[in-house]
Amino acid sequence: MASDDSDADRTMQRYRALSRWENEGGAGAHGREEACGAGNASDMPPLTNTELVQLRVRVIALENLVIALLAGTSGRQR
Repeated sequence: MASDDSDADRTMQRYRALSRWENEGGAGAHGREEACGAGNASDMPPLTNTELVQLRVRVIALENLVIALLAGTSGRQR
């Protein structure tokens, strides 16, 4: 029975983590699209070249972070 309790605990932990993730950043009831106004793309000014370069650098940094985190995990965790 101990494994049933630990499975239930893990399920509750996952549920709580996902519910926090969905609400992160002030997301509305329909997710992040509503909060960031994805329907009003024309309201946003176009990105400058500098902003695009910074965005690219950040994406590369995030990719490197994910690779480093995955490299330190076991096969089961992946």
